[in-house]
Amino acid sequence: MSADQVKASGIEVVAAQASAMSGGIETQGSIAAAPDGLAVLSARSTGSVASISKRLGDPVARGEILARIESGEGAGLAAALASAESRAQLARSTFEREKRLFDAKVTARQDFETAQQALTAAEAELSSAKTAMSAAGVSSDGRYVLVHSPISGRIISARATLGAFVEANAELFRVADPTKVHVETALTAADAARVKPGDTASVILQDNTLQAVVRSVTPGLDAESRTATAVLNLQERDAKLQPG
Repeated sequence: MSADQVKASGIEVVAAQASAMSGGIETQGSIAAAPDGLAVLSARSTGSVASISKRLGDPVARGEILARIESGEGAGLAAALASAESRAQLARSTFEREKRLFDAKVTARQDFETAQQALTAAEAELSSAKTAMSAAGVSSDGRYVLVHSPISGRIISARATLGAFVEANAELFRVADPTKVHVETALTAADAARVKPGDTASVILQDNTLQAVVRSVTPGLDAESRTATAVLNLQERDAKLQPG
């Protein structure tokens, strides 16, 4: 064909370049809680469940008490704290007295420094006792170990039974925040090679379609399913989405 014929036919000639082909991948996925959207609440010490204030499906605020456990370990920690407070108070009084005497040049420096060291040790012991009480979630009177929720959300699992004896670290509740979820979907090895972080995705529900972005793709394949997992961050929320 002559140049005039090419022009008259509307044919355009361009240089060929290597590029990615467009096209979607259809796969099934599931809603999962984000790392900061799921909390497993367990008993911090051995004891019996004395009270339960929340049930399955109930909303929970951050820091709210879900249950109380009667525990001898909690009573022991409370007693240790009271003892440490008493020793710290005595050491503080002794130090203040020795300081007044030292300033008045009545007592020796060695007595003053000994009182100062005793106060430092007593305050360190008191701080350690307070930390142990806080870590164990013991109530101020020492009667109960309190089970708090570290996040806001809803209870999706409740295994605590009133009066039941529980071991330390036994799971009592699970709390999930429905606003902090993502989508996990399985990809074949071939598809996983085509997907990368930052790619866009559409999450198709029964009555809605939500936009999402690929956050990550596992670098290896599951030993049994021989698939990789892509994690999608939703760009919009749907109140019906729940973990699982």
